[in-house]
Amino acid sequence: MSYFFETEFVEKRKLILNLKGIYGINTQKASVLCKKLGIADTFKVKRLSKKYMDSLANFMGKSNIIIGNSLKKQQAAIFKNQVAINARKGLRKLKGLPVRGQRTHTNAKTVKTNKF
Repeated sequence: MSYFFETEFVEKRKLILNLKGIYGINTQKASVLCKKLGIADTFKVKRLSKKYMDSLANFMGKSNIIIGNSLKKQQAAIFKNQVAINARKGLRKLKGLPVRGQRTHTNAKTVKTNKF
């Protein structure tokens, strides 16, 4: 097993599934990355040469994609800012209530109970 952007790549899995394991990359971004580099997303990681893995790492480093711990830090900073300015979204997230207008009378019982 190899590590790629702080994520463990399983050599038996397809490349697109391993890329989806990186925090901040979904299926669409993974397929776009593969297409831009000319790699079939159905390739297994063990079939890829080191050259392709290096080119993938260089391309991801040069692109504007924020992934991993930097994305987590950015999201935490946004949340702290929302709480600091007393935004409704930040305060509801802090209390563990639904943020985007969902009802709380009959739904969201798991959201309310799992927080504490």
